Amino acid sequence: MRLRAGIVQLLWLLLAPGGAHAQAPRVHQPKKLADYPVADLLSIGTFRSLDRFPGAPATQFYIRLWTILREGGCVDGTHVICNGEYYLAFRRDGEDFESFAYDLGSYGELTILRFVSRGADTVAIEAQVASYPRDATPLAPGLVRRTRKIVYVIARTSLSEDSLSVTIPR
Repeated sequence: MRLRAGIVQLLWLLLAPGGAHAQAPRVHQPKKLADYPVADLLSIGTFRSLDRFPGAPATQFYIRLWTILREGGCVDGTHVICNGEYYLAFRRDGEDFESFAYDLGSYGELTILRFVSRGADTVAIEAQVASYPRDATPLAPGLVRRTRKIVYVIARTSLSEDSLSVTIPR
């Protein structure tokens, strides 16, 4: 009986697709991502595709603004979102180009205002950052919402930041 079972297995190996050289599918062992922002981005983060933003110049960039909203203590006794962690990821169109991601920092709110054209290989995005989200300030009259404008300049392989103005109350 064992001989017969052995012959059946041998025939199956030889006649199966790939013959005796066929390999079982490799089992991949999941690996935990150690970097907390990446795990948070994938689980609770949201993104906005900026290359389709109204007024965006026709460029060869894919641009994503990622946000992780965080509760905070800006309004006592509530679970109000007090700030967000912001990340900008971009890549030039094409197979030979690398992807880049930058941590823009933690702000009460980051709003994209407009694109500022800088040429075919460079894109500038004007943004406004605030110390608290607009929705939090009516709930806590003591909060002072300060804003400033920043221009993020995206080149082929880098991101730079230019501050346009200092603080403007509410």
